[in-house]
Amino acid sequence: MPSTVEIGSGNGTLLFALAEAGYATSHLSGIDYSAGAVKLAQSVATTRKLDVTFNISNFLQDDPPLLPHMKPIPEGVWDLVLDKGTFDAIALGDKDENGNSPAANYPGRVAQILKPGGCFLITSCNFTDEELQTIFSTRDTRLMYQ
Repeated sequence: MPSTVEIGSGNGTLLFALAEAGYATSHLSGIDYSAGAVKLAQSVATTRKLDVTFNISNFLQDDPPLLPHMKPIPEGVWDLVLDKGTFDAIALGDKDENGNSPAANYPGRVAQILKPGGCFLITSCNFTDEELQTIFSTRDTRLMYQ
């Protein structure tokens, strides 16, 4: 069963759908920088009796907490990394003093946590397929677009 993390999981809807589709809840994790979103997702998980893990985490600065069955390794630990609009939201953030978007570090962060041979699935309403391929499929990230 793949170890799965959703970046910017919000209320947990995507992870709950995976759990209901048969993914092992012990292998599902969601992170969000919003304490309110994490609290809501945890509440929904409890109500639905789903043992999905949710943590407060700023993905641009912190690695997602590992699940109990996982061991830290330098090559990345997650089989599946999901993004359902988080990159879009980060890309809309204020630029730094050098004119760089906060999203500039995002592809590298994904590459750091993704296992070799793992899958990164992103949905975007702000970027075309071609733009996402250019942003994420670089020599530095070693991510391949399929």
